[in-house]
Amino acid sequence: MQQRYNYAFFDEASKREIRRALVKGVSIPGYQVPFASREMPIGRGWGTGGLQITLAIIGPDDTLKVIDQGSDDSVNAVNIKKLVVDTTDVEVTDATEDATLIQSRHRIPEHPLDDGQILVLQVPTPEPLRSFEPSEAATKRLHAEADYTGAWLELFDQIVRFDATTTGADHPVQVFGRYVMAPSPIPRFDNLKLNQARHLTLLGAGREKKIYAVPPFTDVKPLDFEDYPFAVETFEGKRCRLCGAEGVYLDELVDEATGETYYQCNDTNYCASSACQPTKPVDAAAASGTESCGSKSFSRPEGRHLGLSPQSSAPEASSLTLRTTGDRGFSCGNCSNCAGEFESMDVTDTALAVMRCVQELRGRFGKGMVVDVLRGSQNAKLLDMHLDEAACYDTVNAPAAQVKEVIELLAAGGYLLITEGTYPVVGLGPRAREAAEEGFSLSMKRVLRKPERTRSAAGGSHVFGSSGAPANDADPELFERLRTLRKRLADEAGKPPYIVFSDAALRDMCAKRPATDEEFLEVSGVGATKLARYGEAFLSEIAEFEQGLANGR
Repeated sequence: MQQRYNYAFFDEASKREIRRALVKGVSIPGYQVPFASREMPIGRGWGTGGLQITLAIIGPDDTLKVIDQGSDDSVNAVNIKKLVVDTTDVEVTDATEDATLIQSRHRIPEHPLDDGQILVLQVPTPEPLRSFEPSEAATKRLHAEADYTGAWLELFDQIVRFDATTTGADHPVQVFGRYVMAPSPIPRFDNLKLNQARHLTLLGAGREKKIYAVPPFTDVKPLDFEDYPFAVETFEGKRCRLCGAEGVYLDELVDEATGETYYQCNDTNYCASSACQPTKPVDAAAASGTESCGSKSFSRPEGRHLGLSPQSSAPEASSLTLRTTGDRGFSCGNCSNCAGEFESMDVTDTALAVMRCVQELRGRFGKGMVVDVLRGSQNAKLLDMHLDEAACYDTVNAPAAQVKEVIELLAAGGYLLITEGTYPVVGLGPRAREAAEEGFSLSMKRVLRKPERTRSAAGGSHVFGSSGAPANDADPELFERLRTLRKRLADEAGKPPYIVFSDAALRDMCAKRPATDEEFLEVSGVGATKLARYGEAFLSEIAEFEQGLANGR
């Protein structure tokens, strides 16, 4: 925890003011409570309302999960987690069921939430009547009088024109039979999850300075007509190509190389955690690059997987790899994730070539075009734009799939930035300058086919700038002992090892060799909470190692 900040960033008076607004919001479900929205170290419109709620209610014993449009690893989600962890030292998780506090934008997780969990939704436009009534004073009067004629007329107009209500995200709902509410811009698919939910839902709009809430077991009904009932998005006949899930909210994607349309779980954690959960037997996997995994089938690109630490922001495919190996405490024993073995592959040269290419192309093109330029493609579009004259043209010999994975890995680490929207482009990220510094390196995991090779019992994954081995100033034997201790503590708590300590923290312990609580607090990533939970065990392990050295072992 960074001591230069108050706990959870805000002063206590600010937190109390936000909590008072929350109490009023819970007491009057669906009612928009004004509050004095604070200045934040992120721009308005990037989740400041939800973040203020999170910071006002979070405590040392909470476990935080942050998702952005279904992804745990988007730039927005990662930055919010970093701010909260830096100012609270709370634990973070990607597993919905392990979190006590979940902040989300645009989605409610697929995994059902339970009592004891709090969902915080970021809201850009909290006023459901704004589309037809621009006056704030007028909308307050309409809410006070429960006059929602305008909202009904908007839906009626859609039916007259299109023979259906055409609201996508943010379909208005009526809460507790009284107030009409904007349920954050969640898809229609998620609206019904609010009805009689077991969890508490808190909604915050920082720019509009409004807070409102849906208490547990509250009626939440989407506005509709008897002859035109509310209907959610349908994905009938579609399934996730990674985990085979059906009946969940899917993203429709296009393979840039083949032009093929495919579907993938929007909730990346659900996709990862469900992939190796056996439920019922299935037919053998199709021969076209698929693998059986429990009850599902999913594509496996050339047997390679990104080698990220679980605490870094990995794309969907790497999240699947990380969460279906032994670190999560379960194994199906069937797929290469669970039964396979891995080695590290250095892709630093490819990564540097990608960075130079993106800089030269000035962030104007998508991932597919960057790959084509680097591999010297004769693509007609590429030639028409004279991109074959670029200095980075035909400078990489790696397979296209591997180059794409490197781009995703760089984007996950903040070195590149991939925009959202219909035509995403690749530009330089906030950490781009670090890639030009001496000592930068990048590695990724590759599945081994040699059965005699075994994985380290201590678990763990590779991180940027590291092959997984301890730093030069870290004793290899002590490093492995600390990794083993971390794995044991994580297994006992039913959590992934990185929740206990990252590899970087273990290396710092090896370098500093703390002997007291005060010295242990000087280790990177150690705060009061982790000192209380794990300090004694790690200090004892370090002391035992030091004693062995003193005895000439």
